[in-house]
Amino acid sequence: MKKKILTFLIFIAPFITYSQHLHPAVNFDYNNLCYGGITFFTNTTVSNAPATYTWSVLRQGFAQPVYTVATVNMTYQFPAKDTYTILLCADNGGGHQDCMAQQIIMDSLIHADFQYIDCDSKFSSFSPCATSQKWDFGDGNTSTLKNPTHYYANTGNYNVKLVVSNGTDKDSITKSIFSYTNSVTGAFTYRHEKDSVFFMAHDTTLGGNVTYHWDFGDGTEEEIFSFPGQKVRHKYPSIKKDTTYTVHLHVEVFCNEWETEQDVFIADSVKATETLVFPNPSSHLIYIETERKTELTDIKLFDVLGQEIKGLNAIENLRGFNIDIRNLAKATYILRLYYGKDDVKTYKMIVN
Repeated sequence: MKKKILTFLIFIAPFITYSQHLHPAVNFDYNNLCYGGITFFTNTTVSNAPATYTWSVLRQGFAQPVYTVATVNMTYQFPAKDTYTILLCADNGGGHQDCMAQQIIMDSLIHADFQYIDCDSKFSSFSPCATSQKWDFGDGNTSTLKNPTHYYANTGNYNVKLVVSNGTDKDSITKSIFSYTNSVTGAFTYRHEKDSVFFMAHDTTLGGNVTYHWDFGDGTEEEIFSFPGQKVRHKYPSIKKDTTYTVHLHVEVFCNEWETEQDVFIADSVKATETLVFPNPSSHLIYIETERKTELTDIKLFDVLGQEIKGLNAIENLRGFNIDIRNLAKATYILRLYYGKDDVKTYKMIVN
């Protein structure tokens, strides 16, 4: 019997799985620390299992909490101006409990403060006990809203002043903020330089907090931070044929981004450089016209036995050369044009 039980346990053991039960990560936020108002406490605890929550409000100098409640979030109106400790405890079972405490000061003193979020062009007042506010955005514009949205016309630094009041007292604060105007275009231009292409982004006046991501369309990409990414040089592979590449530029600055693309034509084919030798046959002059005149290093004439004809009279003209053949015997000749050491073009020439 024991043997059967043991065998059964060994059989089912591989199918048993266990989930890790973690302690909750307790945290919370709150707003409104002005005496006489209602304060809202928001539970932001992270737990991997269902949990129960208990809030306690402890007043300085008191042995016992002045308020306790079992709920996810808490709303409370403090009884007096004083220093308080807010305690939040979370229990997700199995003895896994954790607590967090924050000390706050409840007062009726007005205090000006604000936050600016550039990406949203949003101003938020965090001024306890204020019943009215006036904003001066530093560009000639104002607002009396508590949390206004303001768009600046130009990128730059602005001195923003907030004045708050509770009807009796006032307070003010001035902060220097930087606002970026979304003028990113992602546009770029390019030009060919020898065997490379030089690219230049138009968004070059954005300061140093810019990321340029170049995709050159040939499988090569570069992501460059700040000024070096504005101007880049790229050498395309030689594939011996004319090719059009689609180049992408992605520009990111702060919370703004833009992407553009352009087709870039790369002439990489082997040119069919035509050389003309005429008239042929001829009895007076032979004209040589070539698009590679500047590359031509030598002109030689041979008879059919391979003997070089010395004293060849070649006269340069605008398109190539003229060869005077009036002193040559009527026969068939071999004309050779030398474009460097290894590039030789051969033509049969008849003198009649």
